[in-house]
Amino acid sequence: MGLPQADKEFAILEIARIFDEAGVPYAIMGGVAVQVHTEEPRTTLDLDIALKSKSDLPADALLAAGFKHEGTFEFSDNWRAPGPLPLKQRTAVQFSADTLTAEAVDHAGTVTLGGVEISVVSPRDLVLLKVAAALEPRRRKSKRITDYGDIVRLLEEYPDLRGQLPGIEAELAAIRAML
Repeated sequence: MGLPQADKEFAILEIARIFDEAGVPYAIMGGVAVQVHTEEPRTTLDLDIALKSKSDLPADALLAAGFKHEGTFEFSDNWRAPGPLPLKQRTAVQFSADTLTAEAVDHAGTVTLGGVEISVVSPRDLVLLKVAAALEPRRRKSKRITDYGDIVRLLEEYPDLRGQLPGIEAELAAIRAML
């Protein structure tokens, strides 16, 4: 089961609007960022948003826009996008804040979607975030496999990243050992 593309795009545009109005820096990461930075199509059902701090989350503005809070977890604050579909069929949005996401927000670039500037993590930071996720011992194997594929895809697309990421080969080997 997939989600309508319009639902995800609407959620991205609403998040950009809310965060811009609140003056809060953010950056899209995860599968959508992989889509932005690579030639090959990449499917994802959710939106992963990097924040500098959990306290940056404009929860009241998200609620006012129709986003529904689903829970706060160790690594994320989870929401569902507004829309006419039943709640579980709406785009899931996960906001995360830690040292890596804070740096990723600082280094983020922009792309234009529907005439709106959207903040997206850089390919280098995306690799670092994907490596950290893949090496998380509690990560589901299926998610780890996807992370590994995303890392390889990004390194193929941006071969110069290997030189900017000392230890990447050892990290890839460690991920492969966990598969």
